[in-house]
Amino acid sequence: MMHANGAEVVDPTAGGEPRPARLLTETGYFHLAAGDLDSASAAFGAAIVVAPEEPVPYLGLGEAALAREDADEALHRFQQALGLVEDDRVTAALVHLRLGDAHLARQDAAETRASWTRARHLGLGSDVEIVARHRLDGLSGGNPRLS
Repeated sequence: MMHANGAEVVDPTAGGEPRPARLLTETGYFHLAAGDLDSASAAFGAAIVVAPEEPVPYLGLGEAALAREDADEALHRFQQALGLVEDDRVTAALVHLRLGDAHLARQDAAETRASWTRARHLGLGSDVEIVARHRLDGLSGGNPRLS
């Protein structure tokens, strides 16, 4: 089976019993950490097949796109994830943080700042807030990627 992004997707119902989307998503992040972007994308794609309403596999596809230096695809995937986040402020904050990273890759200072500011506010009391604050401090200090 092929996913829309062209990556081969393992049939999530192979063996008669569906694999949980969470396991597939965790597998995707394992492959992402190992630098195997194709396997990561395939696992995230399979997770989407199983649970298309879950935002985290889309976030994972965005992470893989950023690792490939495809900021436009990353933005698309992060926006898909954001559209699926409901009442989970920390997940929304994380998506905004990564949206800011994709905007940074596109050298868009205004959108980078806006996304990281939303991440900081939504992530109050979480690690995401701390990371967003540090990134905003770095942006204020004159990031050479934006000059």
